[in-house]
Order: sequence, then structure tokens, then C-alpha cells
Amino acid sequence: MPRIPEAPVIPPKPSVPPRRPGSPQAALGAAESGGRRSAPGTSPGPLSGAAPVEPLADFAAVLERLESELRSEQIRYLPPPAPPRRDDRDADAAELVGRIWRRVHMALLRLPHDVAAEWRTTTAARASLAGLAAPDEEVGDPDVIVPGLPDGLHGAERLPLDPADLPAAAAVVDPKFHRYLGLGAAEIGTLPSGDPRPAWAVRAAQAERLAALDPELHVALLHDHQPGSLAEREHRDKYERRLASLLRTAGQGLDAKMAWTRENRLGAAHNLDMVLGGLVHRRPAAPDSWWYQWRTRVSRILIPLAEDANYEVIFRPLEDLRRDFATEYTIAETVKGVAGAGEPEVQWVVWTALRRKKNAAYGPNKHKGRVVVRPAEPTRR
Repeated sequence: MPRIPEAPVIPPKPSVPPRRPGSPQAALGAAESGGRRSAPGTSPGPLSGAAPVEPLADFAAVLERLESELRSEQIRYLPPPAPPRRDDRDADAAELVGRIWRRVHMALLRLPHDVAAEWRTTTAARASLAGLAAPDEEVGDPDVIVPGLPDGLHGAERLPLDPADLPAAAAVVDPKFHRYLGLGAAEIGTLPSGDPRPAWAVRAAQAERLAALDPELHVALLHDHQPGSLAEREHRDKYERRLASLLRTAGQGLDAKMAWTRENRLGAAHNLDMVLGGLVHRRPAAPDSWWYQWRTRVSRILIPLAEDANYEVIFRPLEDLRRDFATEYTIAETVKGVAGAGEPEVQWVVWTALRRKKNAAYGPNKHKGRVVVRPAEPTRR
């Protein structure tokens, strides 16, 4: 199996420098004062005795303020605070706490790693002050993308970037993914090293869960479509049906009885990459975010099949990509990104770009990728 390169992690150069939340101690003082932070250079003051347990409605208000503060500060990667959601207005306090807790943690996956870690600590501190402490082992576990809350308010969501035992992880996903790939649970755990099907099963299960957890995700089901929202159940159903269809085709390509050519096997796998790894936000995530790491790992699945077909997967830091890259290695139907002179030219990869190896026989590149690009500035007369 060819050696898989490490994903490049290049710090972003945001147009608005990300601000970091205060220390956990400052966060506790902020929660007591209605979610406000202490002024720079001041202390929130000592806490007198044990913190009182806030009613759920009060804790929901604390989380609402924290979510608004997060979005107001991290404008490089998150949209600004939105008006109250209709489903939030109809929810009771317990349901509202769970929803906002989940939204905040899903938003953190889009921030630079260090900034996200500090916000996660601050969020946990506010929950602890309210008498609803998330378990320390979950808050500190990078495989837990949403820590749990007590009293059934929210269960922990575990979604590892790097499963310790990939075949074992593939064997325990929903059996439907095995069926899509033409395998049984016993078979998928015994495939030879380098076979992409265990990774497809694990990442497909993760993709469906991420789509259910994050109301701001979008995806394009066809290469010439702009990404559409996955917030509604009917749209997620369409995504899951398309994903299932592409898994079946990619799985057939690896069936020895089907006798597919290497180029066709790669083509089926590459089409799957577009939908499996094409999850994206309107404001794309940071280059060193959790989402960037997940997208890169989905791209890596293509490496053995690309090598076999005399192609190579193009791995470059997002900040190194320019329009000339998009012209040479991606299709013309780009995804419209965030406008503004301070925004990067290429903002995300929704479809992994491949190219023929230098020593390969001459021929057209049949496996170009697709990127999110900054809209061109209007020409001034």
C-alpha cells in the first residue's frame, strides 16, 4: 500500500483575526453576570461558595448569549448571529438547551484548532456553573465532537477522525453501508490492507451523522449543481439516497467478478468522493479546523486506486491554491464562495483533484476536482 502523506496544516490568514474567549475562570464570572465578559485587565471577582444551579430556562439563555458572542467574534468562519429560530421558539427549555449546546459544538468544528479548544473549555465551564457539568473525559477527548450533558439533555457524540482499528470500526456501522458496498459485516472486517471499502463505510456513516447534527451543512449531489442545504429531513433523505447509489457503484468496481478497468474503478471512487466528502458550509471552515482534517481524510481514501490507475491525489494547503490551480485541475463549474478582497481565492475543496502522473501515457485528465472560489470583483469602468 502506498504511503499516505500527512495532511498539511497551514495556519489561516483571516481577514479578521480570530479572538479567543477568556479563561475558564473568566467564563464562570461571565455566566454569573448574564454571559458578559469582564473588561480587559479586570478580574471577574471571587465566587462566593458553591455556584447555584440555574433553572434550565436560565441556562438556555446563557447558551444563547454564548452562541451569539461566538458568531459575532468568529466572523471569518461563522455567519453572524441569526434571528431566533422558529423551532427554538416552539421548544421547551430542556429541548432548547440540547439544541443550542449541539449547535455551538458543531460550530466549533469550523474554527482554527486552538481557538476551538478554548471556546470548548469556556462552554464546558458555563455548563458546570449551571450545575450541568459535561464529563471531563468527554470535554478533553478529541473524538467526542459534542460532549454529553446530564439528565438526558444531550448525549455525547463520538466521531473519531482516526479510528484506532478501521476494520473493527467498519464492522459495527449500520449494516446498510455493508450492503451498499456488496459486503457482509464479517467480510468488511477481513479485507486486505489498502482496500478502500472499510474507510468508505466508516466515513459514509459519519457523513450521515454530521448532516443530521449540523443544520448549516450543504452539499451538491451533481457536479454542476451549487450546494444545497441539508437542514431539512427531505433534503438529507435525498443526500442519503445519492450516497447509497454511489457506494453501490464504487463497491461494484472493486468486485473481482465485475472485471472493471483500473480507470473505471477510480472514476466510480472519485464520483463517490464528490458526495461523501463534499459537505461544505456557506462560509467554509478554517484550513486547520476539524472539518479540514475530515475532508482531507476522505480524500486520502482515493490514494491506492489513483496509484493503481497512474494518477495522483493533489494535496496542497488551501492557502497555496490560486485560480490557476482551479483552471488546471478542477472543473469549470466552481462553487461560489465568500466575496471580499480579504478572502482567499480558493476557499474549500468539495471534490478532490487528481492528475496524471508525469510518467503516465499522455491523455486528458478525466478526474478533475471542484473548489469553492471567491467571486470575481466586478469590473469598474
